[in-house]
Amino acid sequence: MRKNQSERILIQIAVVLALLIVVALWQFDYLSDLYIENQLTRVGWVINSAILALFLVGMGRMIHLFVHYRKEEIAMNAFSSAIASGKEEDIGDVLPEDSIIGQRYWTIAGFFRARTEINHNALASTLLARETSKTSFVKFINNILILAGVFGTIVSLTVALLGASTAMSATESLRGIDIVIHGMSTALSTTMTAIVSYFLFGYFYLKLLDTQSYILGWVEHETATQMIPRYQVATRSPEQALSEMLASTVETIDKFNSFINQIQSLGVAQKEMLDNFEKLNEQNMHLLSDIRSILRAGFRLRDDSNSD
Repeated sequence: MRKNQSERILIQIAVVLALLIVVALWQFDYLSDLYIENQLTRVGWVINSAILALFLVGMGRMIHLFVHYRKEEIAMNAFSSAIASGKEEDIGDVLPEDSIIGQRYWTIAGFFRARTEINHNALASTLLARETSKTSFVKFINNILILAGVFGTIVSLTVALLGASTAMSATESLRGIDIVIHGMSTALSTTMTAIVSYFLFGYFYLKLLDTQSYILGWVEHETATQMIPRYQVATRSPEQALSEMLASTVETIDKFNSFINQIQSLGVAQKEMLDNFEKLNEQNMHLLSDIRSILRAGFRLRDDSNSD
């Protein structure tokens, strides 16, 4: 994939605008006569100014979008470089949070933490709808530019017809001829302005759509080949879920039985310990009795137990 498409289009826009300025300075006298000097009414000024304003506003919006997509390309390059270098743990640090690829990465990571299945089609549709809405104003201007030229032509021809009507009168025939010539000149100027504006604007509008498709395709490619294989939660059928639940239940029962067996073993060991303690206690009592008998015999003491 091309990595600097937006930058090349921005350079083309700068070159075209520079050429327009050079041509305007070169043909300044002719353009001044056509658009400014020989104007009997303000119709030509208003319509040509409106067409030029629409063109400049639309180009400004397109330049803003191309700059935006240039930043998206930089973010995409950072993401691809992090994946290629194996520094996946640093992806979240190098991606701007407001970039398309950054939002997609954090969304999929959130799905993974929530153990939720990733619906790639829904994510792609949402992204396409959001990005398409950004070009709606540019699309509107692209559609009405040529219509503005047609409108200017119709208005100018109407002025020319009014001049022709005036020329038919005997008193102001010269004035009517001037208006006819002015109307035809205005129709020519508005048509020429609209055609040139529509030609340049339409070309860069198509380039904007190509750049948008290129960026979105790149994002979906990275999502399908890099993100989903790493963060997709495996889907399970109801039979698999039931089987895993039964296996987990059996494992839990086995652990419980093992715990009961340990308790029983502990009880047996405790009983043996008590039996041994009783035996030891009896042995100690016999030993104490023998010692007492020995002491009585040795010291010739009277046996209290036989005194009665």
